[in-house]
Amino acid sequence: MKVRLQRGMKHEKLGADISTLFQLTNAYLYKISKCWNKYVKLGFTLSVMGLINLLGLIARFILPKNPDLFLDHVVLVEKKS
Repeated sequence: MKVRLQRGMKHEKLGADISTLFQLTNAYLYKISKCWNKYVKLGFTLSVMGLINLLGLIARFILPKNPDLFLDHVVLVEKKS
């Protein structure tokens, strides 16, 4: 879907690369680990989720960007004075 922007408006897609999939994986793992013991959750967060974050950062620089899958929108609108 193509959005037509008027003058004074900017639109940007954030996370338009493979790191989006790694962030979604971490969000899912965070949800399932919410009810765990706090020490187990801390170890899991530091080891597994930390590794997933590092892999996402590395994959982001190796693989090409894909604007079809993205994480968020930013729309900047400037008011006319």
